[in-house]
Amino acid sequence: RVGGRLADPRAIDVPILAVLDPRSRIVPPSSIEAYRTCTQSTRVQLLEYAGDTGVVMQHVGVLVGRNAHEQLWPRICSWLRDEALSVG
Repeated sequence: RVGGRLADPRAIDVPILAVLDPRSRIVPPSSIEAYRTCTQSTRVQLLEYAGDTGVVMQHVGVLVGRNAHEQLWPRICSWLRDEALSVG
């Protein structure tokens, strides 16, 4: 429960963007796929990100890694721009 309301993925009907590391043992791709199929959203985008060499913490790499800034973040920004344009 969040704020007294049941947190239910079946109630989500907004666009979803998820970044996944196909090698992750902490958040395996199958868990993201399972969550995605539980929502009502019809616009779901999954982006793969294999991490960066030298980044000790997998989850921080997506924010600060060189490959993330060169390859992943432009794709995220493009998705956000496209979603904003589709709304109006």
